Amino acid sequence: MKELSNGQLQDDFLQSLWLQRMPPHIQTVLSASSEPLDKLAIIADKVSEVVGSSSTICAATTVPPPSQSSSCIVQPTMDSLARQIQELSLQVAELTRERNSSRHERHSSDRRRSHSRSRSVNRGSGICYYHRRYKEQARKCVSPCAFVQKNE
Repeated sequence: MKELSNGQLQDDFLQSLWLQRMPPHIQTVLSASSEPLDKLAIIADKVSEVVGSSSTICAATTVPPPSQSSSCIVQPTMDSLARQIQELSLQVAELTRERNSSRHERHSSDRRRSHSRSRSVNRGSGICYYHRRYKEQARKCVSPCAFVQKNE
C-alpha cells in the first residue's frame, strides 16, 4: 500500500487503512503497539504464523465510497495510464503494418526468383548433378552428361 501511494499519503492514514483490512485477532494485537508501519507489518506476519490458518474468520464490512481527495489522486494516474495504453496501441499497430508490409515485399520477391538450383545444370564440367554428387554410385543421370564409368 505504501508503494502504491507513491509517498502521497501520510503514514498515519496508511496505517489506519491497513489495520482496517487485518483480521480482528491481528487488529487486537497491533492496536496496542505504537511501532511504525513497517514494524507492525513484521509483527502481523509473526502473529499470523503463530495463529496459522486453523481459525476461520468471516467478516463482512461495507466500504464507504471513495472520498473526493482519493479520487483526485487516482484520476491523474488513470488518465496517464490511458494515454500510455493509447500510445502503445498505436505503436503496435504501426509495427504490425511494417511487419506485414516487409513480409509482403519479401514474399513477392521470392516468387520472382527461385532459390533452388536446377539439378540438370552442367556447371561447366559437362557432368550432371547426380554424377557430380554420387560419382559411380549415381542411380540417375540427366543428359547431356559426360561422366565416364571407370571399369576395373
